[in-house]
Amino acid sequence: MIGEYLIKLLQDEAIGSNYYLNFQPESPNDCITIYDETAPVLNSSHYFDNDHFGIQILVRSVNSLTARDTLMEIHKFLAGFGGEKMSGDSPLIIDSQIVTTPAPIGADTRNRFEYSGHYAFMVKSENNTYRR
Repeated sequence: MIGEYLIKLLQDEAIGSNYYLNFQPESPNDCITIYDETAPVLNSSHYFDNDHFGIQILVRSVNSLTARDTLMEIHKFLAGFGGEKMSGDSPLIIDSQIVTTPAPIGADTRNRFEYSGHYAFMVKSENNTYRR
C-alpha cells in the first residue's frame, strides 16, 4: 500500500540499495525488504479522509554492523516524516509513527544478520463517499 512509495523515496535519497517489496529473495546477501502491513486506525479516521498504512523494514547483511547501521540511517530519516509526499505519485503523508524501534531479529538460515523496524503512516485519502 505505501511500501512502493517508500522504496522510491529511499532510492531518491540514496539511502541503502537492493530494495524489494513484500518478498525477500535468497540473494543478494545485502538487501532491504519493505513489507506492507496493517496499522492501528484512530477512531477519527473512520469519519475523515485519512487512512493508515503500516510497513516493516527488514535489512539483511552478512555483516551485523552494516545491517544495523543501514536500518538506523533509514530510521533517522523516516522518524517524524510528514507533511509531504514520499514521491510525486504518492498520497500526502500526514504523519508517521514509530511502531517498533530498529532491533536485531537474529540471523537467517544462511547466517546473514537481520534487523527490523515497524512504522505506521497516516495518509490523506480522497474521493471517499461518506468521509469528509
